[in-house]
Amino acid sequence: MPALKFRPVLRQLFGREPRLRRRGSNRFSPVALSAEVLEARALLSAGAVDSAFGNGGTTAPGAGFAQAMQSDGKSVTAGITTFTFQVQTSKHGTQTYTGSELTISRYTTTGVLDTAFGGGTGEATVSLGSHAAVRGFDAVLMQSDGKIVVVANATPDVTVTSGPNELVVLRFNTDGTLDTTFGKNGIFTYTTTNTLFDPSNAVIDPQGRIIVFAPVATDQFIRLTANGTLDNSFGTGGVVTSTLSAAAGSPGSIMLQAAPADPNNYEIVLGTTVGTKTGWAGELARFHSNGSLDTSFGAGGSTLIQATLASGQVATGFTYAGTGVNKIALEADGSIVAVGNIDAYYQTTQYVHLPFVAHFSAGGVVDTTFGNNGYAAPVLFPGQYENGTFSDVKIDAAGNIVIVGFVSTPSGYQGILARYTAAGQLDPAFGGGQGYVYFGPAESSGAFYTTSFGRPSLAIDPYGNIIVDANNIGGQTLYGFMGS
Repeated sequence: MPALKFRPVLRQLFGREPRLRRRGSNRFSPVALSAEVLEARALLSAGAVDSAFGNGGTTAPGAGFAQAMQSDGKSVTAGITTFTFQVQTSKHGTQTYTGSELTISRYTTTGVLDTAFGGGTGEATVSLGSHAAVRGFDAVLMQSDGKIVVVANATPDVTVTSGPNELVVLRFNTDGTLDTTFGKNGIFTYTTTNTLFDPSNAVIDPQGRIIVFAPVATDQFIRLTANGTLDNSFGTGGVVTSTLSAAAGSPGSIMLQAAPADPNNYEIVLGTTVGTKTGWAGELARFHSNGSLDTSFGAGGSTLIQATLASGQVATGFTYAGTGVNKIALEADGSIVAVGNIDAYYQTTQYVHLPFVAHFSAGGVVDTTFGNNGYAAPVLFPGQYENGTFSDVKIDAAGNIVIVGFVSTPSGYQGILARYTAAGQLDPAFGGGQGYVYFGPAESSGAFYTTSFGRPSLAIDPYGNIIVDANNIGGQTLYGFMGS
């Protein structure tokens, strides 16, 4: 009870409520808690595993491939639950197929399933059809009223070869039930036969409309009204296709730059990967709220991200090939942080991928004061053959850049969580002084494109603690880390 009485005071003094920590026994010690908060050495815990989260810092969700953080610090994940079914055919007899359903889960701040969600189980499952399969998740978004929007792409019938692709947007109430005021009984679907259709990210604008980046051979946006129908005031029937080309199969990330005096007056900032005459490059572009290209941004509306190799990053003989962008984040002044990987090759057959972070002004101009002329890439094992990428990025309350991804280490592929200062340097106050920590079991087999680590994502709770959602050889896992 004494510890509980201390909490309001601690919150006022330190701006957050510290988590209780065990000291060599199963009892919580108020004395140890007070010392941990007051001593300056508490800052050295940034990046350490949060043992109060889940089971010693981790929890294994039944399904989770995308996540978002509620304002109260609870984590919401979206994933799949597979099932098999059989179809009788005249030529081949009975064939067995695998479909999948969408499962949404909510976890408390301590990493356990929230029994106030999903009818007491903490999870809710939605079928998209008896023959359907979820192909991937583009975003989990939180509305200001607490409702949850999940954006996914799906195959409506896995028994049909080269069948149509679907964009699926679902909205859930705060208790995990489908919001029947949205779309058709809580679900909106957009079907196309274009095989290049690949939804990859989404945002909610100040009026509650949902904007989805769904490239085909070019950059394409789809906007829904707040009630889950195509927004006819946006482009043609709710769809805008730009003149900018997108590399097929490449992820994209969008954010909204809002005018301080008028939040409804916003610009759509895109980070993606495009093909060039010499290979490929990351690209930033900006569009007006009606979907038209903002030619005042960068050079005529876009900026190419072409990072270069730094000395010591790879073994001798590797040559720069291209740059890929996975995610972007916006700082308070509208400036842009982009993360992804620099690609290099050796005699055109052996490739290496190096994680990087880059910084640009709100207008799309590279910030040469950041890192090394606008770019920063960690040299983890100088002179060795490396593979890795940064897959997600967030800006914390102090303005630090928090990044997650995976890299090859001497033991195999592992997740990496890093924190950079606003100046583009690895933060010595994070990860025991080195600015990064590894997580997850080492995967000794597999290559860059086949490793089970996938693309880890991260969220930051109201107290600055970090939740990472990652796949690895042990399955999908949520990891909790201390932010300070």
